[in-house]
Amino acid sequence: MSKIIEEKGYLQTEYVRESNFPLSLYNCGVDSINSLRPHYHDNFEIIYIKEGKINIRIGNETYYSEGENIFFSNMFQVHSVQSADGLESKFHAILFDKQMLDTINMNDYYMNYIKPFLVGEKRFPAMISSNSDLYKRLTQSLNLIINEYNAKERAYEVFIKTEIERIFASMVRYCESLDSSDGDGFSVLHKKIMDDMWEYVQSNYQRDISLDEISKVLNINKHYFCRLIKKLTGKPFTQLLNMHRIHQAEIMLKETDIPVSEVLEISGFSNQSYFNRMYVKYTGKTPTGTRKGSTNPQ
Repeated sequence: MSKIIEEKGYLQTEYVRESNFPLSLYNCGVDSINSLRPHYHDNFEIIYIKEGKINIRIGNETYYSEGENIFFSNMFQVHSVQSADGLESKFHAILFDKQMLDTINMNDYYMNYIKPFLVGEKRFPAMISSNSDLYKRLTQSLNLIINEYNAKERAYEVFIKTEIERIFASMVRYCESLDSSDGDGFSVLHKKIMDDMWEYVQSNYQRDISLDEISKVLNINKHYFCRLIKKLTGKPFTQLLNMHRIHQAEIMLKETDIPVSEVLEISGFSNQSYFNRMYVKYTGKTPTGTRKGSTNPQ
């Protein structure tokens, strides 16, 4: 799982499906060296912690997990997973495309209850309490999904879709009881702003991109843009930009012989010490350590 994220970058991560079935299951592990770095994608993700001590960040919040727990990352929420004690921890990451439910049923009940979450008008809570009735229902459905996905017996897709509908319906009811999902959604307009922002970043990250410039390109107020991006991703624009630049630098250091001094310029940095500091912050290694295959910053 972490390798896939590493190869695809810190931006809108495209997950790789084994078939046309819009769901992927990853059996993941994190420890003192390996982690799931900050990323986001246009998919819903359920992170089912099985064992170990983990720090998981979703949006603006960091959660500590010990033993079994369930977390939910909504579309476009920046999230990451790290070991809390350096020892190996294991979890399942279940990613599924919104089209899975979007194409199953278009009746009034579906449109009223589930559709708002699929289009981002509402969001599910990040953490599901292990003491709640919902948690018990979710673990039953998740374990069935995992078993069906791994076995892939005839009609396994039908079983999985049924359980995912059950999960969504249960979470909708849970959100109603919390009365906390309204007003924190991701609208169609927000999605367009995010898409346009990342398209511009991918084409221009090698040079300076100021907040004035990006907000002008997107035709929105600079202060509104800053608040919106922080709210939707949990990180300010400059940090997201640096994360992308560092990932591009990491690719070059691993796959080319371009000198470090040139790598930092190509990836959009102009100061060596700042580049080194950002590189260690986001990768846990020095640039020279990456090139030599080292795993520990010096």
